[in-house]
Amino acid sequence: MVVDYSRFDAIDVSDSDSDGGGGNALRSRQPVVTRLSAPSRVTFGGPGSGASPSSSPPEIRIASDSEHNQAGTSHASASTDYARFERMAREMSDEGEEGGEDSDDETDERLDEERRRQNDAKTASPPTLPQAAPTSARAFTAPQHSVESLTRDGACVAPTHYWSQARDDVVISIAVPGTTRAKDVLLHVARGEPGQPPSLGVGTRRADDETTWHKRGALARRVVLDEGSTALSAEDLDWSLADVADGGAEGFPPEHRVVRVWLRKEHPGGGIAVSWWSSAFADDSIEIDTTKISARQPQRAEQARATMEVWRAAEAEFAQRVESSALPEAAK
Repeated sequence: MVVDYSRFDAIDVSDSDSDGGGGNALRSRQPVVTRLSAPSRVTFGGPGSGASPSSSPPEIRIASDSEHNQAGTSHASASTDYARFERMAREMSDEGEEGGEDSDDETDERLDEERRRQNDAKTASPPTLPQAAPTSARAFTAPQHSVESLTRDGACVAPTHYWSQARDDVVISIAVPGTTRAKDVLLHVARGEPGQPPSLGVGTRRADDETTWHKRGALARRVVLDEGSTALSAEDLDWSLADVADGGAEGFPPEHRVVRVWLRKEHPGGGIAVSWWSSAFADDSIEIDTTKISARQPQRAEQARATMEVWRAAEAEFAQRVESSALPEAAK
């Protein structure tokens, strides 16, 4: 409903009563406050009145809810019963609380049911897992090396070992059973007599804790060992466990692995010459021609061989003198 506020300008708020002395003098009045004890409706003017600023003051009527309800249905659609909203709010609140209680009960029931299922699952026998196929030690995959790489500038001495060499080191690969694991490997390097090469032994530990030595013997040449150490074990050496491609060379077991041991050469004369090995062990049945080693310079091969022969002769003479010479009494 649109309110025409211009009608309020015509409301007469003055009083023509005199204040004791009579006359037409106007005096101001205090506002009249009407307290409403119940929800009421205030109506300005009558229905359909179109008062203008020059018209008479509009009718102001205050009616209680009870009087308004008794006035008939003609004005019921224009009034608002706020008490109804309060009752509806209280009813909705009560219904929400009841629904919440029902929801909590349903949640508790679901939790109880879930706990019962979990307890039943714990008491039930565990599911049977599929058994894995038994695996052997061979299931461990070791790096593979070809026979060519295991014998580069070296040789293949069946059925015990392969060996290869470079300028400063030699790699000896001892054949072991195909089921060998790294924790089963035993290594031993012992320092030889003065002027003599050390010995190398490679073995594996059996199920009865006994050791099977697959190769044990004196090396063909000297190698660099730590000062003061008389023997070295697997913890002191560089080694690895590897497989041989294509089953290995002829004369070896059909299923075998190799324990590869890295040793540093001891060059004669403090490094003025290079020591090229013709065999890995002193008792090898196969020796190579060191003049045909691919890693050395061909034009210097003959010169190097002559130098090595002189050096070997000097070593042998020195060792013989040491053995034949008697120590002084003070040194005994």
